[in-house]
Amino acid sequence: MRARSRRGPANAHSAFTLVELLIVIVVIGVLVSLLLPAVNAVRETARRTHCLSNLRQIGLAMEQYVDIHKRFPLAAQLPSVTPDKPDLADVLGGFAENNRELFACPSDREFFAAEGISYEYSAIRVAGKTRKELTKRRPLKQIWVAFDFDHFHGPSGAEGARNVLFADAHVESF
Repeated sequence: MRARSRRGPANAHSAFTLVELLIVIVVIGVLVSLLLPAVNAVRETARRTHCLSNLRQIGLAMEQYVDIHKRFPLAAQLPSVTPDKPDLADVLGGFAENNRELFACPSDREFFAAEGISYEYSAIRVAGKTRKELTKRRPLKQIWVAFDFDHFHGPSGAEGARNVLFADAHVESF
């Protein structure tokens, strides 16, 4: 009888070498590093869309308020600047199921904690005025009612960096 060689097909092992395993790990790392910016961009788009939805809901609450009271609310532009006036969330709360989270932009990491609201109200332009008074200068679709305190969704000047609610209740990103 002849002894079989250890290198023959009867004893062949199908395993990865250390080099092959390292190459696979490197390739997976490169693919993950390529996908990570795309995942972050999708997350920011989702936050921007959620913010737009919040402003749209605030716009609907504002429309209900104006329909009943015939004027835009007398609310603080910023709660910290005019503490003697109620903030927009307090005034519109009854029209928005008293949901404070509706007044928080998901991309806002600073202002909601300090002010209790992520959106600035254009009190100087619209507070206490009727729709008819507002349309003397320009159409409602051009008058800002509420907007992000800051450029939460991108650098200043970048498209989509700031969300705005207009007096006719439509919402846009700028």
